[in-house]
Amino acid sequence: MKKTKTAIFTLLLLSAFASSIYAIEQRGIGILPANPREDNERTQSIFIYESAPGSVVEDGVMVINNTKETKTILIYATDTTPSSDGAFACKQLVEEVVNEGTWYKLEKSEVTLEPNTNEIVPFKVTIPEGVSVGEHNACIVAQEKKELANNPGVNLNFRSAIRAAVTIPGDVIKKLEIGDFHYSKNENDKNQLILTLANSGNVSLDSKIKIDVNNFVTSKLFYTNSSDFTIINNKKQTLNFDIENNPWGGVYRANVTTTFEGLNGIETLTKDIVFAIIPSAYALALYIVVLIIIITAILLTLGSKKKFVAAVKDSNEYIVKEGDTFNSIAKDHNVDWKFLAKVNNKKPPFDVEVGEKILIPLIKPKNKEEEKKEIQAPVQPVAPAVVPPTTASIGNSSEIVQPNMQRIGNIPPANMPNPEIPTTLGQNQDSPSNPGI
Repeated sequence: MKKTKTAIFTLLLLSAFASSIYAIEQRGIGILPANPREDNERTQSIFIYESAPGSVVEDGVMVINNTKETKTILIYATDTTPSSDGAFACKQLVEEVVNEGTWYKLEKSEVTLEPNTNEIVPFKVTIPEGVSVGEHNACIVAQEKKELANNPGVNLNFRSAIRAAVTIPGDVIKKLEIGDFHYSKNENDKNQLILTLANSGNVSLDSKIKIDVNNFVTSKLFYTNSSDFTIINNKKQTLNFDIENNPWGGVYRANVTTTFEGLNGIETLTKDIVFAIIPSAYALALYIVVLIIIITAILLTLGSKKKFVAAVKDSNEYIVKEGDTFNSIAKDHNVDWKFLAKVNNKKPPFDVEVGEKILIPLIKPKNKEEEKKEIQAPVQPVAPAVVPPTTASIGNSSEIVQPNMQRIGNIPPANMPNPEIPTTLGQNQDSPSNPGI
């Protein structure tokens, strides 16, 4: 529960510089520095002091009620506290104040304001003796006073907070580093670039951060962002940048550039990373199909090239004679004229000269007719129909006669009469009938 409150208050404080202006322009409550300095524009939104140890600074905070109702507003100073990402946050009202928040004493702890009115609450900043050189941060916070509800749970009020920074003169250290820069997907499956900056100096640094993401192959700009951030001293701050999604995926190069005012002028930090966005399932399937086509084309090209090299290597030389043409040479050697032209690097009109050497490849590519013959099934021989032999009976004897064949020896075919053998046995030859048969 405490983490929940801290996270909400951290979010409020990160927008603290704009929250008071929002209260003025919109319907709400807020606070602003009462006495901004003309020589420092930043004092219009935060309290900035440069004082020595033991000194006292007097100032005031303007409390604003820009609503249509009378409001009672609590006003108090408190310590800073690290947020989950190391950014600047403020303690809650109920938390004990033990650090820089104790330096601030306000004349009032609450004010009641009529609609669309404001009031300045004076305060003093007492800087302790022996405090270290560098920047020290605290918060001045305003929130609406509400009675606690009887129902269980957390009662949260909107807060408006302003950062208060006291810089102790001395050897100022300004040191900012890029701790980490990487690509990730968050819990909502969104693409993010995550940047961690580490300020190991003793003063906060106003930094301008620019991120450019380009396609790694085409260098086309895919995403850009330019923002201003204040990196608190002795803190690490993590910043998340949401980038667009590309359903086609791709490989990208991201560059981050951070500029800030160092001790000797403007300093620049930069870092590059390369990352990949995974394509959608549909795009991935399409990529696989294209890859298969490319690999197949490469294999076919390599196979054709291998055959060509073998043909050039294993070839005979032919000397062109009178009357030869390129086409006749190809025909005489049973070589496809296109393949012969390729082996000999001949271009149209394929002229040849007497005495010219022509390479005749021994390895010859098959033409289409030959390929058709190879793939045709062989014709199986058809056995002749077997006709059973017939038996001719002659009297009490018989003989086997093959069909359509001449009589063997002195036996005539069955369908031809033999003058030496009577047609019937035991009967008159002149008889018109042959009952014995």
